[in-house]
Amino acid sequence: MSIAIETFDKKRTENEFTTSAVDLLNQQIWYWGRDICKEEGNLLLEIGFERIEPPPTSDAVSSVYSLELPGNRNIILRGYGIFYGCSNHGGIFLRRYEFIPGYRSDSKLQNPPWLDTDLPQFRSPLKDELRSYTFLLTELITWIQNYEKNILKNYGLGYRHSVLEEWDNGKRQLINPVDVVGGWQEIKETIQEGFFMKNRSIKTNA
Repeated sequence: MSIAIETFDKKRTENEFTTSAVDLLNQQIWYWGRDICKEEGNLLLEIGFERIEPPPTSDAVSSVYSLELPGNRNIILRGYGIFYGCSNHGGIFLRRYEFIPGYRSDSKLQNPPWLDTDLPQFRSPLKDELRSYTFLLTELITWIQNYEKNILKNYGLGYRHSVLEEWDNGKRQLINPVDVVGGWQEIKETIQEGFFMKNRSIKTNA
């Protein structure tokens, strides 16, 4: 089966570049959704994630995946977004179809975010919070890059291509798996240059 794949091209307009970042995030969350279903076992559990199943009283149908990281950091994966927190910098929530995370001073979520309505309030960072905001977002991207490097090392590029074929509906903009780590690097460098410090968001279709 052949699929139409776009490479991550750095020579784009500002709006095109940001839209590509949203496409990459959307694809990354799809990856995780398939990694938990791998025939050999749940790959998130294998690297230390805790799976928290929804309570009977919740309308949620999927589990929350939470991982404690060194340095008082933590990450939570949901189908609709990612939370990343660090005790010295607060926390961010990055929604799946946007690429401007909300910020809050608390580095942990008090309750599992089963649904979007379970999330606490996030906001745009204040001027004196921009350093922490940038730190959290770039740290999250570094974690994603390392995760993908390990996937390619342990399971090969063919596995990622097969996962992407399952997702191809002929309409989505797909990033070649070989370009994913480099694509995240371009996004990280752009964030460090201040590109995403503007108070705006770019959305894409599911």
